[in-house]
Amino acid sequence: PTVVWVTPERVLGGNLGLSLIAPIGWKDVTADIDARATLTLGPPLSRTITANRSFSFGDEEGAFGDPLVSAFLGWHDGNLHYSLGTLVNIPAGQWDEGQISNIGFNHWAFDVTGAVTWLDPKTGLELSGAVGFTFNTENPDTDYKSGTDFHVEFAAMQNLSKQFAIGVTGYHYKQMTGDSGTGAVLGDFKGQVTAIGPAINYNFQIGALPVSTSLKWSHEFNTENRLAGDMGFLTILI
Repeated sequence: PTVVWVTPERVLGGNLGLSLIAPIGWKDVTADIDARATLTLGPPLSRTITANRSFSFGDEEGAFGDPLVSAFLGWHDGNLHYSLGTLVNIPAGQWDEGQISNIGFNHWAFDVTGAVTWLDPKTGLELSGAVGFTFNTENPDTDYKSGTDFHVEFAAMQNLSKQFAIGVTGYHYKQMTGDSGTGAVLGDFKGQVTAIGPAINYNFQIGALPVSTSLKWSHEFNTENRLAGDMGFLTILI
């Protein structure tokens, strides 16, 4: 659940907005591992011993995640709309050391993002992009500090009517600085991933209440030191 309030105040000529996100998450993680060990003995035995073992483990959790608070300024100039915002991740959600399906992050994070949208009401063409940086603090329980992240999101949508739009969306994530701390046993472990996929927007009303829905699918590639896959997103805005 997300609450957004655009205040009547104007700052630097723009509209001031505030938001609060209280994420609720559920994770189910399983892993199957096959281990093999080979021991070679010298004279007088001169033989090789091989042992194989398979085991699996899993973890499941449903809980509140870290709350997110943000503030942003938005400006409008004809068909051009742009904003600048900051977001803070508060480490108050569920997190337990040794658990693999944590919902929270157990560390503070600060994000700064600039976004711009160009929308032509005559043709219905809508082009959007956002660029930002995320700064992470150290997890005090694991002594692990994730590096600074750079992220870009984009969307190109064609509004066929006031109710319906189709297009393509995507993002690129790249870690700019390495991980650090005594818990970073794998070194800087910089990650990156790129994704792209189709999107559909549909707007309607329930009585006098406007509802906006968005359905997106993203395929990830160009992955380094990250989990990769396909993801679907359904967003409902009332």
